[in-house]
Amino acid sequence: MENPELRFPADLYLEGSDQHRGWFQLSLLLSTATMDEAPFKTVLTHGFVVDEKGEKMSKSRGNYISVDGALKKSPADILRLWFASVDYQKDIGVSFDLIRKTSEAYRKIRNTFKYCLGNLYDFNPETDRVRYEDMDEIDRWALMEVEGLKERVEAAYRNFEFHKVYRDIYIFCVNQMSSFYMDVLKDRLYTWAAAGEKRRSTQTALLEITSILTRLLAPILVFTAEEVWGHLGEKLDLPRSVHLASWPADHPEWRDEKLRERWERLLILRDEALKLLEKFRSEGKIGTSLEAAIIIEVSDDGWASLLKEYEAKLPELLIVSGVEVRRVSDDAFSPAAQITEIEGVRLLVDRAEGEKCSRCWKYSLTVGESPEDPLICGHCREQISF
Repeated sequence: MENPELRFPADLYLEGSDQHRGWFQLSLLLSTATMDEAPFKTVLTHGFVVDEKGEKMSKSRGNYISVDGALKKSPADILRLWFASVDYQKDIGVSFDLIRKTSEAYRKIRNTFKYCLGNLYDFNPETDRVRYEDMDEIDRWALMEVEGLKERVEAAYRNFEFHKVYRDIYIFCVNQMSSFYMDVLKDRLYTWAAAGEKRRSTQTALLEITSILTRLLAPILVFTAEEVWGHLGEKLDLPRSVHLASWPADHPEWRDEKLRERWERLLILRDEALKLLEKFRSEGKIGTSLEAAIIIEVSDDGWASLLKEYEAKLPELLIVSGVEVRRVSDDAFSPAAQITEIEGVRLLVDRAEGEKCSRCWKYSLTVGESPEDPLICGHCREQISF
């Protein structure tokens, strides 16, 4: 061939589904007859763009939306995100309302980046990074989750399944990050010792997650990823553009099945506790969850062993002021204990004892013990004296 950048057979043939008996078939017949091989390595077909009623778009009908017209009403990244969200193998229904709805998903993703970058303001990777082996368990859980996300997204890109890329990243941002990880971390990031190992552990995880997530999204959110990359470049020695960066490296050490099994169970418990706390909140018995303390009664041996091991971590996980785990027999549950969907586990919610700490907002019996700092709890006194 005259152009060295082109080769035969072509890597990809891309056209609409009407070309199965058109260009695709004709090329295949001619190439097989003359070259004894197919002219393509991969064929990718897509449906047609239709309006909300399922009718084919055309200028003559007046239902046509041009790219320029769409860009006047929606930023380019939102438009790209919407296209990535649809299964193009079928006919694609498009309208300005459908595109506009994607802006909410975009906001969720952008807010994830905003949270991560906002909490890295005082983090120097050269001096503050925590080794994986020394990281707190919840941070290792987060790295395990983002490693799994990377594997799924990589497979989806390989198969041109861009809607799965969108779906998996969106679910990760909403479920693993916003609803759980970022929610639980607020106390650690905002009230614990700034240079303490636990806070630095979390910042290390946030840096890794941001770096990986930015590169996973770069083919779709080209401008947003570039913006985030610029902020990361203030912390790391990076290529000048995310679009010049390598794909995220594999981290097999982040895959930990025992850790996954433990945290799957802890998250089931958290869901049960949150449902009960919401019930008490709606009944006016508590305001915020930090006004509550939870007693967990356990008759199941497996759950009892797990919860006793994590008893000190459970207040942070459930975002309450205190948690006590009680081992009971099957016939000794407290009458007031709430039945959960976990066999052998019941929950009691009560108002937390003590006074509200003006710094972390938790309720503690240690508030007022120090004449020098009478408004804060013992834990906060330790953090500010770090």
